[in-house]
Amino acid sequence: MTTPPPTPPAESFRSARDFLLAHREDYATAYEGFRWPRPDPFNWALDWFDVIARGNDRTALHIVEEDGTRTEVSFAAMAERSARTANWLRSRGVAAGDRILVMLGNQVELWETALAAMKLRAVVIPATPLLGPADLRDRVDRGQVRHVLVRAEDTAKFDEVPGDYTRIAVGSGTGGEGTGPGRHGTGPRPDGWQRYEDAYGASADFEPDGVTPPGRPPFGGSETRQGPGTPPMGVAGASSYPPPFGGDAYSATSRHSTVTWSSTVMLDTCLPR
Repeated sequence: MTTPPPTPPAESFRSARDFLLAHREDYATAYEGFRWPRPDPFNWALDWFDVIARGNDRTALHIVEEDGTRTEVSFAAMAERSARTANWLRSRGVAAGDRILVMLGNQVELWETALAAMKLRAVVIPATPLLGPADLRDRVDRGQVRHVLVRAEDTAKFDEVPGDYTRIAVGSGTGGEGTGPGRHGTGPRPDGWQRYEDAYGASADFEPDGVTPPGRPPFGGSETRQGPGTPPMGVAGASSYPPPFGGDAYSATSRHSTVTWSSTVMLDTCLPR
């Protein structure tokens, strides 16, 4: 896997983060001296994550199931796996600006897909597996979804969701790095659905097909056609979404060795050297 050297946007991001960490117990100095990084262009997955992940065997993702089963994946492995996933998704038609509805539990594939989508400059629309066909129809319609990526056990819900979108099913576990099996058992691929696990056979060398402007949203959906009783679907820009997590790290007095329980990959991966 080829990893590019640090870029000026990445150094700007790192400088702002390091300033907050250096003054985490000196609020006055932090308040007066901090300046929000404004990297342009900036792709968090490529310019930041892949750079800090190079040769980094520390744990980036640690999932503990209710039964005590643990899955751990290093930074280096997450960078490689997300590169393979990005290449595979691109071969399946995912392009910059496409909206991908991702309906997974807290599992490795969720975080791989988030990073892969950023690398492709696609937009992730997160959805809870608790949603039913009616809510999914709403999100696919208003979000102008072109691809859906869901657990195999949830694919039947989309029998009632019309649309010309790519269907990808996560039907078997991927596991971590020697700490336990993946969350899901192996199952047959549903008819009409592509098997996510095929992504691990793709190349680990990812080459972006363009730059990421600061306004490019990595997460969100459509803000239009919101009616009574329908949830808003906002967007977050590529430069506006990651930087605030440095502030979260400051308020939580996080350090490089801090392990954070978080619903987002951003906070966990802003800190490692």
